[in-house]
Amino acid sequence: MPPELGRKVNTLVDVLLPAKHLVSEAKPVSTRQLWGTDVYTDDSDLVAVLVHTGHVKLKPQAPKMPLIVSLRVCAAAAKYESSERNGLISRSWEGKHAGVSYKIERCTAATAATAVPSP
Repeated sequence: MPPELGRKVNTLVDVLLPAKHLVSEAKPVSTRQLWGTDVYTDDSDLVAVLVHTGHVKLKPQAPKMPLIVSLRVCAAAAKYESSERNGLISRSWEGKHAGVSYKIERCTAATAATAVPSP
């Protein structure tokens, strides 16, 4: 996640996630690059978090449209709990975390109108 998120605690940030990243061979998912449950460290892979929370189910072929993911930026937690959800086990973390945290507020398929910025 971008370092400027530290200035956005308690706000929503929308992320446009290209469809090419939403495939079952996504390495950060298979290597469990996510720490936490419901609230995740800012260095957790967004696709892995989306799988863990049940917002997406990855398939061999990428979907036609990207996703718009609304993240709630949260302060760093003292502890991040591990859990198994949707066939993926997140990692736990306890101790100092220099960044911030985030949780998924909503995830929707982008339409042609929302995926392309207006001039």
